[in-house]
Amino acid sequence: MVSNERSEKKAERKAERKAERAEKKRAEGNSGYDDSTSYPHMTLWYRFILGFGKVFILPFLYRKFHIETEKMPGKIKDPSLIVFSHGCNFDQFAVIKGVPPYKRYIASDALVRDKKMRLAFSLINNFIFRRKGEKGDNVVKSAVVTIQKGIHVAMAPEGGETLNGVTNLPRPRTGEMVKQMNCGLVTFQIIGNYFTKPPWGLTRAKNGKMYGRVVGIYSREEVQKMSEEEINALIYKDLYINQYDWQREHMINYDRENRAEFVEYVLYVCPKCGEIGHLHSKGDTLRCDCGYTVDVDEYGFFQGEDRVFDNVYDWDVWQRDRIVERMEEWKKEPDKPFYTDGPGEFKYLVDNSPVTLASNATLEMAPNYMRVYADGYEKVFPYDEIRSVSVAHRHDVVIIHENTYYQFFTAIPSSPQKYKTAMYLLRGRDRMSF
Repeated sequence: MVSNERSEKKAERKAERKAERAEKKRAEGNSGYDDSTSYPHMTLWYRFILGFGKVFILPFLYRKFHIETEKMPGKIKDPSLIVFSHGCNFDQFAVIKGVPPYKRYIASDALVRDKKMRLAFSLINNFIFRRKGEKGDNVVKSAVVTIQKGIHVAMAPEGGETLNGVTNLPRPRTGEMVKQMNCGLVTFQIIGNYFTKPPWGLTRAKNGKMYGRVVGIYSREEVQKMSEEEINALIYKDLYINQYDWQREHMINYDRENRAEFVEYVLYVCPKCGEIGHLHSKGDTLRCDCGYTVDVDEYGFFQGEDRVFDNVYDWDVWQRDRIVERMEEWKKEPDKPFYTDGPGEFKYLVDNSPVTLASNATLEMAPNYMRVYADGYEKVFPYDEIRSVSVAHRHDVVIIHENTYYQFFTAIPSSPQKYKTAMYLLRGRDRMSF
C-alpha cells in the first residue's frame, strides 16, 4: 500500500515537472524537447570510454576514414571552446585525434530522435543538444556550466556541414557565447572531409584523406580582450577553406559510388535554361529536363561538354545571385507561390518524436506565406509568424511556427536549401547565409 502511494506521488511529481517545462517552453518560445541547462555528469565514465576508444576503436576508424592530423602546437591551458570546420559525418573523429583532451560536443537534436540512437549517444559522450532554428539559450547555459567545471566544449560554429565545400560564417551569436563562457578558444581546421563524404551524398570515398590541424590556441585572457565581432572574425579566418581550390592544388582521388547522386539537394537552378527544380541525378551524372548534362569525376569536379561550372560552390554562388534577382519580381505578387514541391510527408515533433500530419502533401512558398496542403488537410504559415526556416537531415524543410517544429520531406530529391535561402532574402540577410 505504501509502495503504491509512493509510486503515485512519484508519477504526480513527474507529471508536474513535465507540465512546468511545457509552460516554460511556451512562455520562452522554445520548441526544443529540453530547454533546461544540461550539466556535466558521468564525466569519469565518459573519460573511461574515450580512453578505451583511443586504444581499441579509434585507431581502426582513423585508418578506415584515412584521417591524418598534425600534432598540437602547444597545450590548452584554460577550459576552452574547441571550434572545428564541418564538412562530413566523420569530422568528430578528426577532432578527437587532433585535440585529444576530453570534451563535451554540441550536436543537433536530430541525432537522437530515435530512442535507440538516444541511448547509444548517451553511452559515448555527454552531448549538449541543440535544435536547429532555435535561439539556443539552453546551449549557452550548458556550455557555461561545463566550462565552470573545467571541461572543454566542442562545436561546429557554422551550425552544420558546408553544403558547397566552402567554410560558412560562424553563427552570429558565437562570439557572444564565447564571451559568456569566459573560456579559452581552440580553432581546428579539417580539409578533405567534404570530398570523403559530401553532406548531400550517401556514399563514402574508398580512398582519399582527411587532414586536421590546430590553427590557433587562444587563452581566456586573450579571448576576453576581443569583441564579439572580433571573435567571430578570428574563427572564420582560422577555419576558412575553399575545398575546391585546395583540391585543384592536390588532385587527390576521392572516388566513390554514385558521385553525383543527391547533389540536387544543394543545386536547384539549371545554368542552361534557368529553370528551378528541374535537375535530377543518377549515378555519376546530373541532368536537367532541358538536356543539360554533367558528370562528377573522381576528384569531385564536374566534367562534360555542357559544363558551365566545374564545382558545386561556384554553381551555388551563381544560383543564389539568380534568386536575388528573381526575388524582386516575386515580391510584386506576394500571394503567388514561387516554389512548390511534392508529394511529401508533413510531420511535427512531440517530445522530439515525429508525428505525421499529412501524407502525399505539397509544400509551397510565396513572399507572404508558406503552405502545406493535401486531401482534407491544409496548414498556412503567414510570413510574419514564421520564426525560422531551416534544413534537417540534408533533405527536410524545417519550419518553426508558434513554438512548434514542423518538417516536410519529399521522396523525390529536391533542395530544401532554396526555402531557407529565400527566407533569408525576404528578411534582408546575405544570400550566402546558411
